[in-house]
Amino acid sequence: MYPGVILGQRLVPCKCAGCYVPGGRFAHAASAIMSVATSKAAGVPFVVACSPPRGDTINPAVAYALTLAKADAILAIGGVQAIATMAFGLFNRKTRRYHC
Repeated sequence: MYPGVILGQRLVPCKCAGCYVPGGRFAHAASAIMSVATSKAAGVPFVVACSPPRGDTINPAVAYALTLAKADAILAIGGVQAIATMAFGLFNRKTRRYHC
């Protein structure tokens, strides 16, 4: 319609994805499946998931959902610390450490 305008989509592959799953007072097991399983279905080879601990560990329902969705790494960390860990990297694939 407009000269010089091109529309479309561009598929850019990712090597890894970080997924935050709320799990504080109210656990969101569905968020684990929606974020991790979607990343795996899209072909992302390494998926890291973070969920805040409630006591000594993360919520069992969230842990089960993350395992079911095939998360490669599950970290019991929440809040801004989890976001920073995923944004700046902590692991790489060969040494099971995440450096994206």
